[in-house]
Amino acid sequence: MKRFSSKIVLLVFKQIVLWLSVLISLYSAAQNREIDSLQLRLSLEKEADSKVNIYNQLSKKYRLIDLSLALEYSKKAYELSNTTNFTQGLAESELQIGTCYYLMSEMDSAISYFKKAISVAEKHDFQDIISSSHANLGLVYFAQGDLDKALELQNNSLQIELTKGDLNKQLKRYNNIAAIYTSKLDYMRAIDYFFKSLDIAQKLNDQRAISYLLNNIGKNYDFVGQHDKALVYYEEALSKGKENGAFFNARLTGNIADTYAQKGDFDKALNYYKKGVSLAVSDDHICPKTELLIGISRLFLKIDKPDSALIYALKASEYATQCEHINLKALASKTAGRAYMSKGNLQAAEEKLLAALKSKGHQNLPDDELLQNLSELYEIKGNYPKALHYYKLYKQRQDSTFNEWNIKKIARIELEHQFEKNRTLLIAEQEKDKALLEQQISNFKVSRNYFIAGLLLFIILAYFLYVSYRKKESDHKILEEKNRTILNQQEELLAKAELLRDSNIRINELSQFKEGLAHMAVHDMKNPLNTVMGLSMGEPSAEKMKIIHRSSTQMLNFITNMLDIYKFEKASVVLELKKYRLWDLIEEAEQQLQMFFLEKDITLVKAVDKSIMVTIDEVIFVRVLVNLFSNAIKYSEIGSSIYIASDYICDGKHDKILKLTVVDQGKGIAESQLPRIFEQFNKNQPQHITKSASTGIGLSFCKLAIKAHKGNIELRSQLGKGTSIIISLPLEQDNYKEPCIQEKQILKPESNRLILEEEIELIKDYAAKLRSFKVHQVGRINVVLREMDKHSIKSIWKHRVRSAIYSGDSSAFYSLMDKAGLAYDEQDLNSR
Repeated sequence: MKRFSSKIVLLVFKQIVLWLSVLISLYSAAQNREIDSLQLRLSLEKEADSKVNIYNQLSKKYRLIDLSLALEYSKKAYELSNTTNFTQGLAESELQIGTCYYLMSEMDSAISYFKKAISVAEKHDFQDIISSSHANLGLVYFAQGDLDKALELQNNSLQIELTKGDLNKQLKRYNNIAAIYTSKLDYMRAIDYFFKSLDIAQKLNDQRAISYLLNNIGKNYDFVGQHDKALVYYEEALSKGKENGAFFNARLTGNIADTYAQKGDFDKALNYYKKGVSLAVSDDHICPKTELLIGISRLFLKIDKPDSALIYALKASEYATQCEHINLKALASKTAGRAYMSKGNLQAAEEKLLAALKSKGHQNLPDDELLQNLSELYEIKGNYPKALHYYKLYKQRQDSTFNEWNIKKIARIELEHQFEKNRTLLIAEQEKDKALLEQQISNFKVSRNYFIAGLLLFIILAYFLYVSYRKKESDHKILEEKNRTILNQQEELLAKAELLRDSNIRINELSQFKEGLAHMAVHDMKNPLNTVMGLSMGEPSAEKMKIIHRSSTQMLNFITNMLDIYKFEKASVVLELKKYRLWDLIEEAEQQLQMFFLEKDITLVKAVDKSIMVTIDEVIFVRVLVNLFSNAIKYSEIGSSIYIASDYICDGKHDKILKLTVVDQGKGIAESQLPRIFEQFNKNQPQHITKSASTGIGLSFCKLAIKAHKGNIELRSQLGKGTSIIISLPLEQDNYKEPCIQEKQILKPESNRLILEEEIELIKDYAAKLRSFKVHQVGRINVVLREMDKHSIKSIWKHRVRSAIYSGDSSAFYSLMDKAGLAYDEQDLNSR
């Protein structure tokens, strides 16, 4: 038997399996119908031989769906035909059992049954069974690497099919023989047989088979180095293989990229690799996508771009974990290791190359390139024993005997290893002798230097004592005076620097304040003024007047807040304190914002004791409530609710404290923004509901106003869970009747039911209508929503849909359609 490459066997075998899997998928729908028909016939059939035939037919059909069930049916046929001495059914069932074992990779069992089938069929001259058994047995030997036996069996089957004139089977046999010749490295003979198969495919007008055969021809021309011819056949296969799907076209595009890379046309190679990656978009395309990414990485290594090579190699490694092809996992790790080597990161390179070696498993030997890379890596690292070990493995894989060059290289590595070892010992000995000599010299020098230094020191010391004694007092006085002067100057400089720093801080703060004030004024007054100016043109109407009134109210509230903040900070506000019923003040604030509540279909839920009396400044406190309600409306969704509740609590300073809580169901505030939420001109991120931002002036006014009433205000919020603002005010003894109790849990509204139980079926129908629209088709959607209004639909779901279309949120819109279709019976399915 000729020596052959295991890589080529695996490659060709993979091509055959790929082709067969694609061809099989063409008939899956028809087979399901045929299976049903066969099952019906089986239930009605009473004759044993006919049942055997039906069992064998069912086994053929189920091979494409469930191998274990296919094996079960073929064994039933085998047992029944043995019982009735039905020889043709027996031979056919043995063929089917062998085929099932072959597809299950149980090769020994497959060989046994194929030989049984051939023995029975030859005795009775069942030519079809003889041909199929020879062909399938040949595939088994091909998978096991016995190419001569495989070729003999495929030729036997081909001669039978040539006699019978079955073109479809002739096409398959020619293709199988060509694949075997490819594995035997006889590429030109393989091309001849592929052309014979191609001629038959053209006669049958089998476009899929044509495209696959053109690809195989191109691959063989690549093997013999005729890259231009290979490209011609690849391109023709690509033009004819559009209906073969993205999986085949991705692999074919990868073949073209490989060929351009071999030709040295790296730009075209890169373009085809990327084209192949864009085709491999399905979850079933993970393996070809991994191959293409590895190809890109190896291409970048060729053009000395290790950074890009590493990026694609790591991507390939990530996809390889989802692909069951163990060789791809090893190849991705190996490519990443080579990229790390090129970048000089030897530690990462070693990890990746060893991972590639490990992923090969015990049954598969590592490839030559991997062993060569490991040898080079350890040689660079100076680990010559390991470098030698992997180089020996590499050469053993290349050839069973070492040539003179191999021996010289091994000798060189061994010599370098021994030299490095001897050199290390010699250096250690030299360092030891050198250290000893240096120590002796150092001791001599120290002794000599001590003597000279002692003598000089004695002379200098005597002179120094004489001179220093004369100047000691005068120098000491001068030094003290200079030190005092320097200390005084340092203190003055530090004081001036501190004053200058404080001045700069105040100047910066004033500058920032002015900029913030100007920005706030322009931002908060521009839109209302534009609205007023725009609506004042043309004919007046009630709707225009409402909008002008609303815009004017916004500007007035903003300006009044600014003025009052200034007054509070200058302590120039004089509160006009009187007793008022809290309920009436809330009603007044609600009335001022009635238009805003109606505009967004928001309900104010009041859980407030109507008997509570508070001593406050009516105008200022109502504006506090207006500011809080305005913020809640601004950041709430259409159709939601705002809650205000009152509680009495006790503390150690007052008999009783009123806690007033305002809660909305908006998007909430990030935790990082909470500490500065009450600062002037603090500008939070725009909310997704309103698409607008806030200057923070309203909350600053509220804080100062409540503080002036000797109260306190705090804010609690979480993203996605709304916001609560709690006002605490002291109460006088006669403002309440109930006894003082401990603080209760602050009111938190229960989530509304998205779809009311009694409206589930009705909303399902409307959701089915709305699902056919896009979110931007506002007019058509509004027609359906108005129809829902006529039926008095009360579920929040309707308001959420309206909010989604006005904000253009397609994901929210389709999510609401899905929830309506599932008809959940949970509360607040879209909880925030």
